[in-house]
Amino acid sequence: MDCPVCRTTLENIEYEGVPVRRCGQCRGMLVTRSGVQRVRTQQNRPTEQLFVEYRQEDREDTQEKIRCPRCRNRMRKQLVRHVAEQFTIDSCRECQLSWFDGGELARIQLIYESSAAARDSIELQYQARNMSDERRRQLEEDIANLPSRAPTLSSIFGGLFSDEDEDE
Repeated sequence: MDCPVCRTTLENIEYEGVPVRRCGQCRGMLVTRSGVQRVRTQQNRPTEQLFVEYRQEDREDTQEKIRCPRCRNRMRKQLVRHVAEQFTIDSCRECQLSWFDGGELARIQLIYESSAAARDSIELQYQARNMSDERRRQLEEDIANLPSRAPTLSSIFGGLFSDEDEDE
């Protein structure tokens, strides 16, 4: 598969434990949609290392629509906004692939790390690591006792709603 920006052959690498294809010339990366989510929430690399990667590999956004390296369809531009900055990611709906220009994957991680969701995740991980055996047993028991299916509005409100109305 060739780079959609500079046409050099993409190399298979692992980034944060996720298989990606990387261009050795422009430093762009091709990632599956599920891989993007996994990379975004990883906390393996220190923030300082991500910042250095972002600064060293940062490339200007590709302005023209590029073609997906797999299916050759035009990729759509998705705007990412964060505080006072913005950049675009190119995505292929057909192949579920996203193209990140150099430094953008590290940038996505830095944005996530500064979010409330990341801080909550870190706090929950800390609590899980420091949980007593008794509390862990109680939590596992509580989870096992959760209903397997969420109650419907009809069951909650005694038949005032039909199941077809629930999506409205």
